[in-house]
Amino acid sequence: MLFFLADIRATLTIALSIPLSILFTLIGMKVLNISINLMSLSGMVIALGMVVDASIVMLEHIIKEYDEYPDKALDKVIIEAAQVISSPILASTTTTIAVFIPLSLLTGIVGSILRDVSLTIILSLSASFLVAVIVIPFILSILLRKEKKILRIVSFFSSFISSLTSWYQKGLSWALNHRVFIFIVACSALAASLVFVGLLGITFIPSTDTGEFYVDITYEEGTHVEQTRERSLKALELVKNEVKESTSITLTSGGSSGFGFKSPNEANMRVILTPVENRTRSIFTIIEKVQHLLNTHIVGAEIRVTNGGFDKLVGFVADGGGYAITLEGEDSNLLYETAQKIEKALSSEKSVLSTSIDTSYDSQTLTLLMSQYLMASLGLSSMESGVTSTLLFSEMEVGELKSNQHDTYRIMLDSDIGQRPFDSSTLLKARLVTSDKREISFASIANLVKEKTVNRINHTQRINTITVSANLATEDTKGATNAVNTYLKNNPLPDGVATSSGGLVELIRDSLPPMIQALLIAIFLVYTVMVLQFEFFKQPLIVMASIPFTLIGVIIGLLIFNSSISLLSFMAIIASRVW
Repeated sequence: MLFFLADIRATLTIALSIPLSILFTLIGMKVLNISINLMSLSGMVIALGMVVDASIVMLEHIIKEYDEYPDKALDKVIIEAAQVISSPILASTTTTIAVFIPLSLLTGIVGSILRDVSLTIILSLSASFLVAVIVIPFILSILLRKEKKILRIVSFFSSFISSLTSWYQKGLSWALNHRVFIFIVACSALAASLVFVGLLGITFIPSTDTGEFYVDITYEEGTHVEQTRERSLKALELVKNEVKESTSITLTSGGSSGFGFKSPNEANMRVILTPVENRTRSIFTIIEKVQHLLNTHIVGAEIRVTNGGFDKLVGFVADGGGYAITLEGEDSNLLYETAQKIEKALSSEKSVLSTSIDTSYDSQTLTLLMSQYLMASLGLSSMESGVTSTLLFSEMEVGELKSNQHDTYRIMLDSDIGQRPFDSSTLLKARLVTSDKREISFASIANLVKEKTVNRINHTQRINTITVSANLATEDTKGATNAVNTYLKNNPLPDGVATSSGGLVELIRDSLPPMIQALLIAIFLVYTVMVLQFEFFKQPLIVMASIPFTLIGVIIGLLIFNSSISLLSFMAIIASRVW
């Protein structure tokens, strides 16, 4: 600011406006019950460059008026200058605030993320307006003097700014004399930028290196806790040997990672790494290496290695994050066959670290087929056989027990046969006692049939669903989406099977409509404010016509820095409509 303002006292005046604006912002946050968190601090950082704009405009205009009318009283100059410039500052501030009002009113997960950011920016801009129209004139009335002491380096920089202004004037004059050429170049650049949009990735929130990642392992159905523990310890050793950057590794077997329910065939690890500046590998490279290592050495298990921090929270909200596609239909077998084919197509995509299907045929169902003919030939009734089989292989409520405190307890009767592994001799050992005291083996009247079946059947609105998920190496879901779309284009879904998106794709899809709606409302509010300012309807349209051309810089910037289109970049696009 010292280089541009060319005066130490003016620079100090603007510097004082920053902490005052922050102070007023914090007071507003207290009134609105907004805590100091990552989102609200991000809003303050974003607004930091904007809070001085109004103060600089006010200061420059007062100094200009003071230089032009040196014989006037200082207080009179300040009051007259402030009266002239306050209205444009109010219009400018209101225009910017109007952009963030619809963002602060969004609901759902998008609203949860952007609400604090938007409200903090609104408070910061409001505070900067108050500082500009009240505090800056007061400070200048104390500091402003006739004699100006300008530093040599500042004087040199001022000369450079003057030269730059001269070049700009010449360039502007040339552009005005070649309007058609400039218009064609601008439209061509905009069209080329829109073509390059296809090169950008798509994600919900950009991933960050938080210094921690999680390993979730699910073994086959029926795996006992001891086996889970033994195999997980092997996985732990593999991770230790691969990740030399780790400072702490926590292993939990017999439970899922953080948000799920306990299961004897599940285990998870939380790995904490050294700070980013103390290691040569990024967390994304480490995750990819660990995923490949565990896939190679831990056979027969479903393994997901995911980033921690905010990515973990987003993954929880988005059913695990990454990419997901849900198949819907009545025939479970057909759904599973289709899911296997899509999973194979997903596995061939280079950005996919691992794939999984939320349903598998790794469970066994035991069916006891009892023959009415054999029961009748042995003098057994269906009731006797049914009651006895329920007691032996399951359990039955036979009564209630009431305590002195009037508590009621159910009395359940079962057999230890149902707790033992089933084999060919189980039915021979199981006996049924008839009403005439005869013992008859269940093998004489029934057969035990083993069948493989799905371990879980999910339903959405009474329709069977199976979800195919992919854990991605990057935050971009475009590669996985294109792989599935290409497969479905070449291999249409069978009759009776429909699809719907899931994971981050669903989260992105659900967040787009409210963001687009917020963009349209913001454009309307900005136009309305400018109409009120200019008191004409046509002039604001000239300013609004420049809005599409700002996409040129947005797209080029995202491409240069290898960034993706995300919720935050979309918010920046909306905010840039008025900057």
